[in-house]
Amino acid sequence: MADLGTPFPFVVPQFFTNSGLIASSHQIFSYTAGTTSKISTFTSAALTTPNSNPLVLDSSGRGVMFLSPGVSYKFILAPPLETDPPTSPLWTIDNVVSIPASTVNTDVQGRAGENLVANNAVYLSDGSGGTTAGRWYKASTTNAYSSVSASMVGMAVADIVTGAFGAIRRAGRVEISGALTDGATYYIGSTAGS
Repeated sequence: MADLGTPFPFVVPQFFTNSGLIASSHQIFSYTAGTTSKISTFTSAALTTPNSNPLVLDSSGRGVMFLSPGVSYKFILAPPLETDPPTSPLWTIDNVVSIPASTVNTDVQGRAGENLVANNAVYLSDGSGGTTAGRWYKASTTNAYSSVSASMVGMAVADIVTGAFGAIRRAGRVEISGALTDGATYYIGSTAGS
């Protein structure tokens, strides 16, 4: 079964200006969370036809948007003919995470707090140990905050340089070369990222 998109936030939402008027012909810009890098929304749950970006709302202030599974978005509602990125938005909402995919692999977009290599065991920092909260770092058993007490752990899917966004596998399959056994349980080691 193919993954289906997530409706945003419900079927055909209607948007209004700060004055309570219908946001006719206003624009919704969609970006990767925390950035001004455009990312697509789609016209249907099949995720085959992307919306224009920005999506121009109809005369009733409505627009249909389906989101890619497991992706974090930033949305900005702006007046008609506003620049990209908007300089006078009506509102901005960041870190909108869509429903994860129904497939075996669940990836989230995360910002690296240090250089990460594909298949590093990583954790989401809460700011402990001199790290930046909200960024991903190599996990290690040498400190509890990066292993047993970390709120989220995962595996880097590919190399991610410090400050850049990349995929973090929260659930599913990771292919690692070496003498490992499928289905066996492995633990975060004392070498950072192992």
